[in-house]
Amino acid sequence: MTAGKFPPEEPVGIVESADHMVMLRSLYLQQLRDRLGGQAVIDTTTAAQRNGRIWDSLSARAGE
Repeated sequence: MTAGKFPPEEPVGIVESADHMVMLRSLYLQQLRDRLGGQAVIDTTTAAQRNGRIWDSLSARAGE
């Protein structure tokens, strides 16, 4: 058996909001913003995606 990558004293994860729910529109987009900045999100999405207004267009195209 080999030792783990991280010492046992390191936390398993990071808790940023223990007392209230966090409402992310997209975990992927938030991670992209954290890594590469807001311009990366703008460059890879439409305005409708950023505003969370794509459900109607997606459901209208279902099955195409």
